[in-house]
Amino acid sequence: MGTPARVRFGMRTQLMLLFTVAFTVVFAAVFYWVYSFTTARAMERLRADMNDTAAGAATGIDGDEIAALYKDGAPRPDGFSDDVRYVRQMNYLKMVHALVPRAMPYTMVRGGAPDTRRVGAAASSPEYVYIVDVDIPGTPHAGFLETDTLGPAAEEAWTKGTFVERPEIYDDRFGSWMTSYAPIKDHTGKVVALLGCDFEASYVHAVQRKAQRSVVAVLLATYLIMLTLVWFAAGFFTRPVRALTRATEGLGEGNLGEGLAFAKRNDELGALARAFNDMSDRLARAFRELARANEQL
Repeated sequence: MGTPARVRFGMRTQLMLLFTVAFTVVFAAVFYWVYSFTTARAMERLRADMNDTAAGAATGIDGDEIAALYKDGAPRPDGFSDDVRYVRQMNYLKMVHALVPRAMPYTMVRGGAPDTRRVGAAASSPEYVYIVDVDIPGTPHAGFLETDTLGPAAEEAWTKGTFVERPEIYDDRFGSWMTSYAPIKDHTGKVVALLGCDFEASYVHAVQRKAQRSVVAVLLATYLIMLTLVWFAAGFFTRPVRALTRATEGLGEGNLGEGLAFAKRNDELGALARAFNDMSDRLARAFRELARANEQL
């Protein structure tokens, strides 16, 4: 009898490739969704912290004092002020920063006609004027009564008297930031100032990268575990088929009556093994009877 042809691309390999490709496609879709969802959730959490900081800090500021400081406060040449109200507000913002180190709080008022006390040229409308910008060594600092243009988010917080988030990262002369604005009101409920709370873009990106690295590590570990399970699953399904193949080849070599061990399985492969064992036993009996008949002859 000829030697049986060797299988070059066996069932186990086919199953592994099929399962791997199918699982990889599904995993890629899940990975993209989880990655995007986690990144978005990290940003939502960061914005919530930023919003809570701004809204909470604004409640501790005396609107009447800020308005009076803007009206008659005097700046120093170095951009600060000797006014006791300025010192009190600066200490408060330093306390906010100490409680939330990543936050850079400051207060601004809606500027009227430029006066000689302003620092620098007047900004284009809508113009805002820095009153107190937290003094953190090594960080940018806006001077007392320095003008700036903050854009629609600040304008909305001022006109509506509600908390407003500036969701996108933006660049200014101080760097790249994410900002929230909270209105500061006087005793009559009128908006007299805004509290801005800046988060550095580098910190925002660091939060995103940390969340993204965690997701990638977990999902890659899951992917490797699943591929290992695919390998074992392929072996579980193909091992009986390979045993059946060897047993069938053994029939051609005269190895009759050798049963398959997985005949006890209660599934289709078990039924196939029992049928093969029954056929092998019948062939073995037939050959024994034929041998006895030849001896008698």
